[in-house]
Amino acid sequence: MISALHLQFGHPSCSQLNQVFDRYFYAIRSADAIKGLTDKCDMCNSLKKIPNELREQSSSLLPSGPGLHFSADIIRRCKQKIFTTRDVFSSFTTVMIVQDETAISMRSALLSTTSLLRQSQCIVRVDGAKGFLALKDDSSLKEHGITLDYGRVKNPNKNPVIDKGIQEFEREVLTAAPEGRELSQTTLDTCLHC
Repeated sequence: MISALHLQFGHPSCSQLNQVFDRYFYAIRSADAIKGLTDKCDMCNSLKKIPNELREQSSSLLPSGPGLHFSADIIRRCKQKIFTTRDVFSSFTTVMIVQDETAISMRSALLSTTSLLRQSQCIVRVDGAKGFLALKDDSSLKEHGITLDYGRVKNPNKNPVIDKGIQEFEREVLTAAPEGRELSQTTLDTCLHC
């Protein structure tokens, strides 16, 4: 009976359905039955407000100053591997050509591209590439105060800061070298300051 009233009146709230039921019917513990019905109703649940703490989502940390949080990734372009690092606070981007994606190359690229802004302790968000995974407990990075953050594994957009930086950098490279040739480190640095 209660579910029929609930559907007939177009999914009223718990208190509205209580008022309608009490006007025409009497039953012991009717309020509990009505509350249980409205809690299980998919239509009523879809109209409920979601608390703010569940709605706020971010895939990146909010830094308090420059040199504390970085994002890093590799661009593959014209048989070249370009290591890109971006400061999350200031969007300051540095690039470096690397020979391969081994842990040794990644370590040296991380150290040199973050050296201009890096504070005594910083976090660098990277993806799950083999070269980065090999640096998980690297003592040289720990000496320089660099901690690697691999983001959320299941999230395809786990590193949006560097993804945006790569898009901006690739636009600048297209204006500097539209023919698609290999670039020198000087040309890369010029593209950053355009």
